[in-house]
Amino acid sequence: MAVDPDRVALGLLAGGEGKRLGGTAKGLLMLAGRPMAHWALSAVAGRIGPRAISVHAEDPQWDPLGLPQVVDWPGPRMGPIAAIAALLEWAEAQGAERLLTLPADTPFVRAEAIDRLSAALDGAFGTRDPAELPVALPVFKKRRHHALALWPVGGRAAAVAARACREGGASLKSIFEETGVLLVDCNDLGPEDPFLNVNTPEELAKARTRATTQVARSLVPDSRKL
Repeated sequence: MAVDPDRVALGLLAGGEGKRLGGTAKGLLMLAGRPMAHWALSAVAGRIGPRAISVHAEDPQWDPLGLPQVVDWPGPRMGPIAAIAALLEWAEAQGAERLLTLPADTPFVRAEAIDRLSAALDGAFGTRDPAELPVALPVFKKRRHHALALWPVGGRAAAVAARACREGGASLKSIFEETGVLLVDCNDLGPEDPFLNVNTPEELAKARTRATTQVARSLVPDSRKL
């Protein structure tokens, strides 16, 4: 069963503390004149309904994005699961059936990857209890990308995430061992990594070069349309 895009919520993950980048909010770093988070958001345009940004605590520096802020599950920093558990609760309150988690520091995600995650859950819907649907994860060059995922809302996966937070947290890997996963092949979306995650000055420099190149290419007229 295909789910209406309006029933797919987006949770933009603000990211970690950015210690290797001077403690800055990585999603607000500029790439070719736009904040990194804008690059991530552009990939899901037209594919999602309600959207929000996940933060450890309310932070006005994210206000220019114009997104409501969803605060992590209360307690000490528990990593991504605290954000995802809170976002799953928020998504259910919005009437969404699925939640796409998208790191703000993953600027080059491809729209095709999002479509494939949706198709994977659509295919699973007909063969499983909707409350037992697994989480869909992209795979690129044999690497699973845990933070960029499509979660079913209101079922077992959400319950597992909430329980993990009540018990003090857990790694996403251990969460997925309980929820089950659908691995979605994205190897043909290269050769450049569509899931590049910016954590270091070197990766930031690489991302800026790549963004500048993409912008330059978009300004070159298509000879087929001349």
